[in-house]
Amino acid sequence: MTNPGERSSPGMLAVLEEKVRSQHLINVTTRCIDLEHGDRLEGQYDLVMSSMTVHHIRDVRPILEILLRVLKRGGTLAIADLDCDNGKFHDTPEGVFHNGFDRCMMKTHFEAAGLAHVRNRTAAIVQKESPSGEIRPFTVFLMTGRKEQEQ
Repeated sequence: MTNPGERSSPGMLAVLEEKVRSQHLINVTTRCIDLEHGDRLEGQYDLVMSSMTVHHIRDVRPILEILLRVLKRGGTLAIADLDCDNGKFHDTPEGVFHNGFDRCMMKTHFEAAGLAHVRNRTAAIVQKESPSGEIRPFTVFLMTGRKEQEQ
């Protein structure tokens, strides 16, 4: 998914695609799409993942439902995003609709979408310099859930 405010996703996907090529993986596909603006996600997948994107999406529930539709039975949805950050991760609020997420609330979204075995863990701690030069840590969670029955 892309964010209309900053188009870094194509570059990030290019890095992933190079890793896929260098490791000779044949079962990994990337898609750069903007679901909020009508792009369609086609196919059926064992794993659907989003990294550092969901905080740029105004309404999370419809996006989860779209991702769930292309997830195969038994497949996993994985979302990595910011824990609550009080709006300090981004220098400007343009294109940012959530200042991170409360993990309990995200788990509720996953379960409401019909995902089971929802788990979360801290995936990374990002050290980011503020405009004043201060280095601040931000935690990134990884939330996963499995589609058990047809939705």
